[in-house]
Amino acid sequence: MNSFFSQCLDILKREDIKYKMKDAFEPVIELIMYEIRPYLYMGICMIIVMFLMLLTILGIVIFLLRNKL
Repeated sequence: MNSFFSQCLDILKREDIKYKMKDAFEPVIELIMYEIRPYLYMGICMIIVMFLMLLTILGIVIFLLRNKL
């Protein structure tokens, strides 16, 4: 059983096999990235909005604490 796995690994190390596997999986990866792209943009926008909200809250807290003292 161990020799089977080592033979598979030896086959996968060959450059021509790497190139063919890359060509085979490239359309699948492109399709996945095409489908995920809007969610990535929304996630990045939400992170930026949350950062700005936290920065604003921190500014308000600092302003209130300075006026209180």
